[in-house]
Amino acid sequence: MWLNSDIRLLRWPLDKHIITSGWYYNSGKLHRALDLRGSIGTDVKASEDGEVVWVQYWDGRTRTGNQSYGNAIKIKHQDYKGHTVHTLYAHLSSI
Repeated sequence: MWLNSDIRLLRWPLDKHIITSGWYYNSGKLHRALDLRGSIGTDVKASEDGEVVWVQYWDGRTRTGNQSYGNAIKIKHQDYKGHTVHTLYAHLSSI
């Protein structure tokens, strides 16, 4: 979704707008993500049209590497100002 040539807007992926962790952790360490709260089974919608480029099904026990994301989907969207844009939806109860 485009507002004008300088600003890009993404749709909110959840019906409720509850941020549980922002761009920085309480310790001040950079997080590079927004964590959003949703109940188990909440529908998560893509923030913009795109192509699914990665899917991970959590094995139910491993918590290292990408497995720490649990069930996850990564979507590639239209480039913005010459940069690739991805959204990652992690900790999903199902895919």
